[in-house]
Amino acid sequence: MRLKQDLRDAKLKWRRGELMISSSAEPYAWIWVDAPYLREQAQRCTRLARECPHLPTAHELEAIGVELMQKAAELDHLQEDRDAEQRE
Repeated sequence: MRLKQDLRDAKLKWRRGELMISSSAEPYAWIWVDAPYLREQAQRCTRLARECPHLPTAHELEAIGVELMQKAAELDHLQEDRDAEQRE
């Protein structure tokens, strides 16, 4: 099942120090998110939605995937606008 593989991947990233979870002493963690990352997460949500037997959860995962894709498109447009401003 893909969910088990995703969990294994997350554990490996954690061990290598690539996956960081903020502690209770640090309630907010600032991270930079780019459009490709959001698309990757959207695809992961969509894949999990297809494999999820619980219909309400599957619908929510699908909705999250759609929202992440929309945010990725927004970031692309912002980047295009910034690039156009820099060329002027």
